Amino acid sequence: MLLLSLTSENRKNINMRYIQLALLIFLLPLNSVKSQKKRPSKTPKLVVQITISHMRNDYIQRYWDNYGEKGFKKLINEGTNFRNTKYNHTSTQEAVGNASIVTGTTPSQHGIIANTWYNRLKNEIIDCTNDEKYYALGGIASAGNSSPHNLLVSTLSDELKLSKSKESKVYSISSNSQSAVLMGGHLCDASYWFDSSNGNWTTNNRYLDSLPNWVNSFNSRKYPDIFKNRNWISSLPELSYIDRDSSNIKNSTKQILLADNSKNQKLKYAILSQTPFINTLTKDFAVNTIINERLGYDKITDYLSVNFSATKEIENKYGTTSLETEDCYLKLDRDLAAFIEFIDTEVGIENTLIILTSNAGIAFEPKKLKEQGIPGGVFNAEKAISLLKSYLSLTYGKGDWVKYYHKNQIYLNHELISESRLPLADVQRKVAEFMTQFNGINNAITAINIQSTNYLQGIYLKISNNFYSMRSGDVILLLNPGWIEDNHFSLGSNSGYNYETHVPMIWYGWEIKKQTVYREVSPIDIAPTLSTVLNISLPNSSTGNQLLEVLK
Repeated sequence: MLLLSLTSENRKNINMRYIQLALLIFLLPLNSVKSQKKRPSKTPKLVVQITISHMRNDYIQRYWDNYGEKGFKKLINEGTNFRNTKYNHTSTQEAVGNASIVTGTTPSQHGIIANTWYNRLKNEIIDCTNDEKYYALGGIASAGNSSPHNLLVSTLSDELKLSKSKESKVYSISSNSQSAVLMGGHLCDASYWFDSSNGNWTTNNRYLDSLPNWVNSFNSRKYPDIFKNRNWISSLPELSYIDRDSSNIKNSTKQILLADNSKNQKLKYAILSQTPFINTLTKDFAVNTIINERLGYDKITDYLSVNFSATKEIENKYGTTSLETEDCYLKLDRDLAAFIEFIDTEVGIENTLIILTSNAGIAFEPKKLKEQGIPGGVFNAEKAISLLKSYLSLTYGKGDWVKYYHKNQIYLNHELISESRLPLADVQRKVAEFMTQFNGINNAITAINIQSTNYLQGIYLKISNNFYSMRSGDVILLLNPGWIEDNHFSLGSNSGYNYETHVPMIWYGWEIKKQTVYREVSPIDIAPTLSTVLNISLPNSSTGNQLLEVLK
């Protein structure tokens, strides 16, 4: 009766309310599913370790105004930023930092003391990942002579594999094989790197019998050929850059044509490593790895390590305060933004834990320091070692007393010293005393001294942390602050000073809080912290501390 007495307008309003109520009830489950999707998983479905080669900590603030909003800024503004992250060892070579990050310990434990060292037993120079048992899949076979066999301990991803009965998928990617192999650990499903002889991404027969179809498909698109014939275009007008120490930029375009003119086929695509293009290729390959290997698609945690290495090559070639270096970081910022957006769309940031850090810092050019009135210089190691050899021949008799010198480490001829019935400690001490006479040398520390002294802090603790008796030299040189070695390839000094050990470290995604942490921490704290997050065993020689700010 009541319904019949209503006007047609009232009946219309009531009917609309019924319809709205019915729609609301129907949509509730969908809204519930949507909100559930944004709820973080119990543990991250995907861990992404991003490592940027030789990124100084101050590059974040230095270029802040020129960064976009969705790359470095997004990570810092929405994640946990550890402002005072420092390595506690001296070597600033890529391999050393990479190994320290994934093992959670120092070179004195994991054994990777440098990119290369002298092997006294075999009387040869050892590349830290060289392993001739393996060959590249496609291209020049020797491009695949790599394995982590010299890495003496387990890594975070190894422990993840062991704890999940190897169900977790683990991949590592870098433009160079050394970084890819070390960051992947011993149980990696595949480590991929860029083959500069043919422009393809490859791995070796340690990991796979043949390249997956999706890798062949990616390589068939010939992206390196596109980049190799392209000018490096600067991101901003020249006057917008913070650093402009360069004469190579004209009219906002870097006039370096990358077309290959080399007759050496081994170097056919090597030029790309000195441009931001190789970082973009690395990002694109990482995206394809996530999609095709279905990383983060189920409840079992997967692990992906991505190393961006162009930064180191460009810094060493053009300098740390060059426009080229800044532009490389601006382009990397865009690549990071695209990578983060892809991960959020594909896996969900709430299900992904991203850690960004660097494997080392890098020095400013001494010339630039001197222009500002700051002490600095270049140590001529070749000349100094030549004089050392003459001095030892005059002191002990003619002979090949020095077997090898590399990056502040002097290797003596133990066999000759033993045959001459000389105490090794005495010869080491003589060498150390002689070397301290050169300009730029702060100190020279003998292996005997390092082995017999328990250093508790400071620069000598860092030297001790970088020492592994079977691989380290007899005398370790410490340069003065602001000094680098004259080798024409690197601005590194392997000194352990702040400019080489202070690096960024940012945690983002999953259940990470927005905060800034100022206490001193280390990149070797990453592995033990991740072990706790993932509820797995720590790497077997981990000495790092857990980052409580991440775990709270």
